[in-house]
Amino acid sequence: LLNDVHHVAVYLGGGKLAQASISERGTAYGRAGDQTARETNIRGYYNYPWNCYLRYGGVSSASAGALAVDGNVGPATVRRWQQVMGTAVDGIISGQQVPDERTYWRPAIDSSVVRYGAGGSDLIRAVQRRLGCGVDGLLGPATIKAIQRHYGLAQDASFGPATARALQSALNQGRF
Repeated sequence: LLNDVHHVAVYLGGGKLAQASISERGTAYGRAGDQTARETNIRGYYNYPWNCYLRYGGVSSASAGALAVDGNVGPATVRRWQQVMGTAVDGIISGQQVPDERTYWRPAIDSSVVRYGAGGSDLIRAVQRRLGCGVDGLLGPATIKAIQRHYGLAQDASFGPATARALQSALNQGRF
């Protein structure tokens, strides 16, 4: 069966396919890459005797619905936060500094959604603009306190479960 496979296509939606075919010589070997700029391409959908169909069933009803208001900011919460704030949706708060655990901390933000390094986060910059505080893209003490003030919480600069639950409740209503 593998010898019969010479073409792979993925339906992108909107009547478009992304596809990869055999080489320009009708083979599946040779130099790596797309030598003719025709082996891989995006084009309109066309009928073909496809020998396999994979269908995306959409997101499950659990992930499509409301966030769990569980006091833990994981990938689903960050993605929804990014959607509500109108930033790119990747489920990651990028460009952060490690909290010093004295002046601020983020215990309710899952480590899997934070990337450390330079540059800050577009999500956090959008939050900072909305809250009218300094815009550096870092979820540090001033920004955490501003978020807590926004939700009427104690301003202790610790992004803990109460702050996470307030955020999740607001996001479930389609707002920050």
